[in-house]
Order: sequence, then C-alpha cells, then structure tokens
Amino acid sequence: YTYLALLEQEGLLRYHQSTEYAFRMRFIFAQHYSAAIKEMGSGEDWVIDSWFFDFGSQPVIVTVDDWKAGRPH
Repeated sequence: YTYLALLEQEGLLRYHQSTEYAFRMRFIFAQHYSAAIKEMGSGEDWVIDSWFFDFGSQPVIVTVDDWKAGRPH
C-alpha cells in the first residue's frame, strides 16, 4: 500500500491511477524501485522518483523509458 494508492482511494488522482511499482536493474547490484502511475487518457506509464537529486528536493516525474535509461528529464 502506497501514498499514491491512498490518494487514489480518496479520489485525489483525477487523471491517473496508481500502479505496481516500477523496477529497473542496470547492473547486477544496481536494482532500483520507485512509485508508478498510469495516465488514464493515454495509458502511458510514469515514474515518480526522488533518487536523482539531493534528499528534500522535489521528485521527478518521467516516463518509464526515460527513468529506465537514467534520464531525470
């Protein structure tokens, strides 16, 4: 259960739905998981991740393809 699922349950996600987490593994020991959402209109999957920048910075929201490639924009 995630914060995104809670927001969805409370009706606060109008154009997206929460999905299972996103996963990438660039090297054997470089596994990474993050929150994911699906845009209802287009069906496109997005990842929300704070890993790219210092703690306390805004998380990035990028397409799954950009996230898996390690591109924060």
